[in-house]
Amino acid sequence: MRWPCENHFGIRSRLRYSSSRRSAPFKQGGLLFRRTTYQQGSLKLEERKRGPQVWTFRWWDTDANGKRVYRKQQIGDLDEYPNETAAKVAIDTLRLTINNRSQRNRVSYVTVQSLWDHYSREELPFKGFSTQDGYLSYAKNWILPRWGKTAIDQIRTVAVEEWLRSIPRAKGTR
Repeated sequence: MRWPCENHFGIRSRLRYSSSRRSAPFKQGGLLFRRTTYQQGSLKLEERKRGPQVWTFRWWDTDANGKRVYRKQQIGDLDEYPNETAAKVAIDTLRLTINNRSQRNRVSYVTVQSLWDHYSREELPFKGFSTQDGYLSYAKNWILPRWGKTAIDQIRTVAVEEWLRSIPRAKGTR
């Protein structure tokens, strides 16, 4: 197929495009390129039943299972940030943190289950038999049912301590 074309000098030329030749298709073997996106989020002023209005920042996040979740966080009230510009300055650091986390999440989701799979495959065989037996028992019966699908960066020390206190076992086992 021939198309008339004019270059930046005003000279007409004919270009030939082959319909059978294409660049690498996107669907062949998965995504060819993944665009790096930067989330801006949204900032809204919301009413409260009592007190001044509050600035709320909303954004999309991906949990450990790969499911998209709509998140929100209150930034401050109208007394603290009197206009939208002041509130946007306050969310700049939060926006950087969110985008940094989403870039890491896109690479892989490191859950407790995937960490245990790696440990049991690479490190556990070099431990003693009684140690292997104990670790397998603790992981299968206690740790993986509670924490298996949780992303490593979502686990907080306080939550683990509360969970350990709630287990009906002897202190040495906990």
